[in-house]
Amino acid sequence: MKTFCFTIDDNIRFLKEITERKYKSIFEHPYAEMLKRLHEKFSLKIQLNLFYRVDGFDLSEMSDAVIIVVSEETGIISVAHDCSLTRNFTPESLGKYLMQKILREHQD
Repeated sequence: MKTFCFTIDDNIRFLKEITERKYKSIFEHPYAEMLKRLHEKFSLKIQLNLFYRVDGFDLSEMSDAVIIVVSEETGIISVAHDCSLTRNFTPESLGKYLMQKILREHQD
């Protein structure tokens, strides 16, 4: 069986829609569902190229990771997690927040 590779540029907008509409699965979005069907039917390998940020949305809103952001200009510490950004952490409150996240994930 032959394998084909298909590259598509500028895909971040559909990821933004997935986050805004809070789909349970990425494949509930019609675009992602179509790509999945193409893969299943034709063994198509799909590469999605995208920008990190567009229209006030960035990839940190898609991840289940805890992302720590320190402003180079102000030194303000922020945390991006679960599609939200929390600002104004101190080093102490950041440590406490991270410990709570780690403990909670190990208990789940």
